Amino acid sequence: MASLFTENLLVNVKTIDDQHRKLFEAVEEFHTSCKSAKGKEQIPALFDFLAGYTINHFKNEENYMDKFSYPEVADHKKQHKDFIDKITSLESTVKDGQVPLPTLIEINGFLTKWLINHISKTDKKLGAFLKDKV
Repeated sequence: MASLFTENLLVNVKTIDDQHRKLFEAVEEFHTSCKSAKGKEQIPALFDFLAGYTINHFKNEENYMDKFSYPEVADHKKQHKDFIDKITSLESTVKDGQVPLPTLIEINGFLTKWLINHISKTDKKLGAFLKDKV
């Protein structure tokens, strides 16, 4: 599988870009485990890692927004909250490891699409704002 994280997704803030790479590595590992019969037992742990890492990453971004008085902070934080709410609702589905294939496909699609969309639009604006600040 080719990496989902490309240079087009760089926001040019090293900490944020490094965390985005790590998020995509986790999504790709989750995707690989979903496709593998042997990976079924790994799915709950990978999803837990992904959910926890995402929450920490969002906190990091939000700290930058608060520290530098980012003008679009409310909308950005709302997007983060909506994503966390969705992940939380999916957590119980994934927890037992007996997730039907169509549901796994839906989860993978959601994670990938949301991250690419959020980073390429919302986080890029934040990166441009932070350009001369960090």
